[in-house]
Amino acid sequence: MHDSNAFFTPTDNSPFSGLDDDKPHFSVGVGVSKFNAGAKGNASFVHMYVWDRGDIREVLLACGHGIGGGGHARRSVDGFVRAFQAADPGCQVETVA
Repeated sequence: MHDSNAFFTPTDNSPFSGLDDDKPHFSVGVGVSKFNAGAKGNASFVHMYVWDRGDIREVLLACGHGIGGGGHARRSVDGFVRAFQAADPGCQVETVA
């Protein structure tokens, strides 16, 4: 578990990680606290993985959640997407469920 509102480096400790021949060039994560539960440690943890493909960069944003946290997780990812679009209006966004 990670601290809320703290940056961290996601780890790849899956038993299948050795099969991944396209590992990201950069990865980072951040805890995004829920407004009404900030002091209680409730947070969504957004992971960002980046691949440098030469003339483009591919960015994957992921946020795991429990049975009741899907809305907060989605809003957290959407906030990062809006920040990318504001910084680069030409960025293309593809949503994967």
